[in-house]
Amino acid sequence: MLAAALCAVAILAVQPVAAIELPKIPNPFKGEKAPKGSGFIALTFDDGPNSQALLGFDLGTKKPSRFPGLLDLLDRHGIKATFFMMGWRLVPPAPPEMRQAALKVNARGHQIENHTYGHGQFRTMARRYGEEWVLGDIERASRVIEELTGRRPYFVRPPEWSIWKELREKIERDPAGGERRYRVVTKSVGDIAEPPLYADVDTEDYRHYERDPAKRPPCYLKDCVKAKIRERERQGLRGHVLVFHELPLSVEALEDIIPWLAKRGYTFVTLGSYMSIAANGGME
Repeated sequence: MLAAALCAVAILAVQPVAAIELPKIPNPFKGEKAPKGSGFIALTFDDGPNSQALLGFDLGTKKPSRFPGLLDLLDRHGIKATFFMMGWRLVPPAPPEMRQAALKVNARGHQIENHTYGHGQFRTMARRYGEEWVLGDIERASRVIEELTGRRPYFVRPPEWSIWKELREKIERDPAGGERRYRVVTKSVGDIAEPPLYADVDTEDYRHYERDPAKRPPCYLKDCVKAKIRERERQGLRGHVLVFHELPLSVEALEDIIPWLAKRGYTFVTLGSYMSIAANGGME
């Protein structure tokens, strides 16, 4: 995805790790009932924390952004969102303002989930170091996030949505046969698309930063997202997991997208609530 995120892998001590036993994590969202509403949106944000996008100014330099802060925007609309953060951004030698921004996300009641420690693409990392290295990178991020929030992450979103069936099973399964350890959220598993109600809806906000204009989407971000929603509605879907990144452009687009979705009758929920409501038939 973004170059700044991809360079995170260089920070890692990329040594193969021994086989590890991931702890069992009970699903903290099991059995949640649907609130009133004719549709549901889970707003999710990858690759953070980014203090400038979250707060509207850089915590380190105090330099203001020309866009509003995402957290203030969400507060204004009473929305709790889900943030998939990279573990390396939450500990030294990462700039301390990154961790400070994450603490503010948690303090405002948003959900923080696992986007791995170093943001290494799974296929590349598994080929280079083995699948156990990937499992270790996920667990490393979970320890950092739990230390920050007091809650172990339950959801894992693979960088660049790179995942395949065998690896997904290793990430999710409990060898003892109990609750799954994690839940992987993605667009597809290998060549097999996720069920539409549960599949990530890629807003492609990062593509709007392409230097080559030919590689950018042919519409403004807010219009591209609305087109995706309309197409999914034509398929009879009234639930959408929207994937943004912590980018100023995304915050600006959401100022328009959030009221538009609300007028269409959508209720905004965290990803945990969304998955539980969908599993209990609340979006049928």
